[in-house]
Amino acid sequence: MSRILDKENFSETLPIYEKITASLLILLFLFAIAINVYLDEGKLSEVSDDLEKHYLVAPYVAITIRGAVAKPGVYQALKGSRLIDVINMAEPFDDANLNTFKSDSKVIRQRTVLIKEKKLTGKVIKAKKGSI
Repeated sequence: MSRILDKENFSETLPIYEKITASLLILLFLFAIAINVYLDEGKLSEVSDDLEKHYLVAPYVAITIRGAVAKPGVYQALKGSRLIDVINMAEPFDDANLNTFKSDSKVIRQRTVLIKEKKLTGKVIKAKKGSI
């Protein structure tokens, strides 16, 4: 009982009960959409406003400090605090190169900071024979 449906005889090939069933399903679907729109009208903005009031955002950010510091590890810093203050909590060594960071940079997201040692720029003096 295979039926081939063409565009020309599509409406002619379907029995009346299938046409009625299809029409009722379409009407039911449209009715469900209309009821949903009617019941939700104006409530969507109230829900989003309610979520903003109760949604918590963590005020702290995890900063991992490694390298030339006495206390490497993960530090919790307030968003907006200065990065140099977090680095100072890790107690950088005297030979730590802190010039690679902007002194006024702010903490806004989680990050890892690697503190490198300063490179020696002095000249190497060779001893002459017989001077020692």
